[in-house]
Amino acid sequence: MKQILLFSILIYFVCACSNQSSKLLENQILYYGGDILTMSGDKPNYVESIVTNSDTIVFVGRLLEAKQLFPNAAQTNLNGKTLLPGFIDAHAHFAGFPSQSIGAQILPPPDAGANNIDALIQILKDWSTPENIELTGWIFGMGFDDSVLEDKRFPTREDLDKVSTEYPVMIVHISGHFCVVNSKGLEILKLTAESPDPEGGIIRRIPGTKEPNGVLEELAAIPFMPMVLGPKSEEAIKVFLTAGQNMALSYGYTTVQEGRAMPSSHLFLEYAAKTNFLKLDVVSYIDYSVADSLLKTDWYSSTYKNHYRIGGIKLTLDGSPQGRTAWRTKPYLIPPDGAEEGYLGYPAIPLDEDVENIYESAFQNNWQIHTHANGDRRRNDSKFKKSYR
Repeated sequence: MKQILLFSILIYFVCACSNQSSKLLENQILYYGGDILTMSGDKPNYVESIVTNSDTIVFVGRLLEAKQLFPNAAQTNLNGKTLLPGFIDAHAHFAGFPSQSIGAQILPPPDAGANNIDALIQILKDWSTPENIELTGWIFGMGFDDSVLEDKRFPTREDLDKVSTEYPVMIVHISGHFCVVNSKGLEILKLTAESPDPEGGIIRRIPGTKEPNGVLEELAAIPFMPMVLGPKSEEAIKVFLTAGQNMALSYGYTTVQEGRAMPSSHLFLEYAAKTNFLKLDVVSYIDYSVADSLLKTDWYSSTYKNHYRIGGIKLTLDGSPQGRTAWRTKPYLIPPDGAEEGYLGYPAIPLDEDVENIYESAFQNNWQIHTHANGDRRRNDSKFKKSYR
């Protein structure tokens, strides 16, 4: 009986090892026939071949040796193409990749066809199918650029009302620091003539009135964007995650950054991690305004959990040069709409004391801090004139 039991155990282990071995063989891929650049050392280092097993490189070296050691590996001829290690993104906003991929393609030529406001309106109309609107409840697109539009101006609520008055519309500027909404969007966001400009942001107004014209700058825009452009169902979340991740992978990125995560951005990425959806590594830097709550969780770590982690906090000191909100020492040559001569842009956080307290908190907690500062104005400059409207 003992002999039969022992024989059965041996058979089990042999079969298990055999199955494991066959799986290993199935997952082995030999790459050759191109410029394989390892990026190791101080000088370019090329090799003839590499062999991978699932997500691990198991061989780097001569092609003949690779074929001898791994005779059953699937072979991929690069046909002269270059093979590099995965790229590590130094600064981007991964949570916005899905919206860029899925939304109306309102980039200017050659990336898309939004060369003027009429074309932009038509692109948004063409995109506005029930299936697309259902993803977020909004008609949206990312990447318009007023500096290259033939009209040489920002679209306004009046322009976007031509897309729809039934559904809210939001378009995001190429800088990521501005958005424009239609009348329905202003209604949903509860922005009216009585709404004050938030600190570090501006609600542009219809000339001669206090009525919003639909253009929102900096901190009048940024808190709304992740809420509006977030998927509204579990199915939509999967659509967004797939599109955003595939976009990053298509450019060779294996580590990406969410450079200014708001709570909704973090929840989106946390869901992706918890459901094992991520194929690449994502590191978030949480906006300083909500850092305390999120950096005291297990997600704040030097190691990834299911491909996600929080790496520290993000502090934004001013705006963008594209939108002419970066804080400068010399006036902008052409002030933006509604600004006075001598306009310098403006800080996101006017008081030095508040900025110092944010840094002090980060240092005390040993939180890595990323700082956005596009303009050349120093915090200790003499008192700046509030030259914006």
